Amino acid sequence: MSDKKKRPSKKFVRSIIVFIIISAVVQLAALAFMTPQGLGAIYPYVLHMRSEEINTGDAGIGEYFSLHSEIEDAGLVILSVDTDVKDSYILAADYLRFLVKFINVSNVALYIQQMRVKSISDAAVAGDYVSFDKACDSQRELKVLCDQIYSFASSVYTMNSRLSPDKKIGMVGIKGHSKLNDIKSSLTADLYIIPGGSTGDHLEVLDAKTNEEYAALFRKHEEKLKEVLGNKFDYHNERCAFVEENAIEENFALRNLARYAPAGEKTVFAVLPEELLGNNSVFVKKAEEIYGKVVVCNTVYYDCVTLDDDKAEASRNDGDYPGFFDGIRIAEAKKLEGFRRYYKKIVNSFSSDELDGRMDLIGDTGEKTFFIISGSGPVTYNEDLSEETGTVGTVNVAPG
Repeated sequence: MSDKKKRPSKKFVRSIIVFIIISAVVQLAALAFMTPQGLGAIYPYVLHMRSEEINTGDAGIGEYFSLHSEIEDAGLVILSVDTDVKDSYILAADYLRFLVKFINVSNVALYIQQMRVKSISDAAVAGDYVSFDKACDSQRELKVLCDQIYSFASSVYTMNSRLSPDKKIGMVGIKGHSKLNDIKSSLTADLYIIPGGSTGDHLEVLDAKTNEEYAALFRKHEEKLKEVLGNKFDYHNERCAFVEENAIEENFALRNLARYAPAGEKTVFAVLPEELLGNNSVFVKKAEEIYGKVVVCNTVYYDCVTLDDDKAEASRNDGDYPGFFDGIRIAEAKKLEGFRRYYKKIVNSFSSDELDGRMDLIGDTGEKTFFIISGSGPVTYNEDLSEETGTVGTVNVAPG
């Protein structure tokens, strides 16, 4: 009888179990919402829930409307993408459809060579589909451009078919030199056709292996090079300045952009590789001097496949993201600014010395609007896209 009195009642045991469970839940919630590590773990889900899906190809523009005030008076609007991910071009076409509803777009700049796109652009502006189709097929045979470039060009053709003559959109290619060898080859060619240029100590500049070494040797022999090159010196001196900036690719791309899509009353839209547009980008900084207001909209990638330098498939994943969500989304700054403030507050309360590093986890979230691409494959070359897109090379009539 005394043993029964000492034995805990079932109700008491249940209370203890409930208390333990509640305590565990509270502790987990505290870890999730009151520590940098916890907030970092739930961030991908917050990002998904507070971003909005973009239904590409429809006539709607509601998803992009938060960008309306930003792009209204911009001279240059840039979409920063991984140019080897397929859905980057689907996003670019859809974003352009939004832009033309609010601003006059003069040209679309793509990171390809101008000679690859000129005839395609001319036909798209003229509304000559026979020439457009022929120009695309001619480039396809060379297997230099990915299939998605032609799909994008087809979208521009369609848009032009619905625009008045004074609002037609051209396409330009702005890819130029990107490596030191390009600079050295150009200098070599000029030195060896100029009397006295092919002999002398100044030729050691051609043996440079790095940007720093080239710039140092060019400056070392500057007076001799000026004497030998004559009126061609300024040309090579400018290119040496590009090397000194360690921004060969950025400077050549900007020169081509300003040449083929000059600043004016209309806005230029550029779809560019993200490598040109990082923090303190020379390209963006100098573009602002030419185009005035420059708007850059970034793109992040989750569970995607891109291509490496050898055109082999490579994984592209900018962080954790719910793997069961694919597609294209827009993360509006206004909808996520509350999370950013809270995250910054929590991070700062734990260790202010690590604030900047920990803020990198969420990037532009809550500060700038950006795009999300999830679950996309890589761009393709010479693949039959008839079922997927019904674009150039697969149809017998003009798109649109």
